[in-house]
Amino acid sequence: MKLTPENFEKVKSGEKKYEFRLNDEKRKALQVGERVEFAKLPELEMSVIAEITSLHVFKNFSDLYQHFPEAVNGYSEIEFLDRMYSYYTKIEEEKYGVVAIGILLV
Repeated sequence: MKLTPENFEKVKSGEKKYEFRLNDEKRKALQVGERVEFAKLPELEMSVIAEITSLHVFKNFSDLYQHFPEAVNGYSEIEFLDRMYSYYTKIEEEKYGVVAIGILLV
């Protein structure tokens, strides 16, 4: 999975414990215990490996926020939703739902 430099550094340091994504076909195939490579945008030259510790599926990012407010790096709900909708459209969110992927750096 590709990450912004800010999020990559948080995963690399072990600070980031959850990755939030659309629950699209790729994410539906993920399984707890599986290892995932996170690559740093834009060059994708740096990467780290994390193990999936949990998968939590929600209808939308607002519902996800209600269950994981401590995991959104101090953002208010509005700030969190603005960030998520800068990556994904509400149409995509409605089509796929969303997932909170619990991760642990390997």
